[in-house]
Amino acid sequence: MKKSIFFCLLLFLMSLSLPLSAQEKGDNLQEVKRISQLALSSFSNLITESNFKKYGFASTKDITVATIGEPLKTVMIRLDDLQKFEEKSDPKGLLKKTDHFLCPVEVGEETMSSITVAKIKGQLKAVKFGGSNLIQQVAKERLQSDKTEVMKNSPYFILTIPAFNFRALAFESEEELMLTPLFAQPALALPAGDMITMTQLLDVLVPAAKEHNGLPR
Repeated sequence: MKKSIFFCLLLFLMSLSLPLSAQEKGDNLQEVKRISQLALSSFSNLITESNFKKYGFASTKDITVATIGEPLKTVMIRLDDLQKFEEKSDPKGLLKKTDHFLCPVEVGEETMSSITVAKIKGQLKAVKFGGSNLIQQVAKERLQSDKTEVMKNSPYFILTIPAFNFRALAFESEEELMLTPLFAQPALALPAGDMITMTQLLDVLVPAAKEHNGLPR
């Protein structure tokens, strides 16, 4: 019995630090997309003449012809893990899978808004509508990354570090994780839109994490 419990615990801990390619196989992104497509009708009910711009649309008619783009999974790095990180450690071990997915809402070829889908008590549900600033920035940086030779066939994902209010568009290259900060971080001297490696990010974040007081920023 004890061996069985230990084995289950070991599998759980290993799943938290699986390489992103392995995690990708376990994520049913097509089901996430299906859920977000169904949620478009609920999103439509929220749009009025007074708030359509807030949600990122050019008119109230946009939502009636909107479609869903390819979902992006969200991966997180915790503050306590950054504080314990050592130079010899594998940076990929910092990445923690979440059950949140950002689904672009597109009108034609333009990304306007988004629907966030999350797994709640084992079921995928649409939990948030909007976030136009974030998803439009994602679309912009994704377009730029597609033009580089660095980007191969690795899927994009969103990297978030809540303690620093940091979000980046990320993917795995053949050598290491590559990411582009979506919003400028003046306190960390990280401009938006400049692609950097995970190693470069950690050179900045690890010292800052050790001085972090634990409060949101």
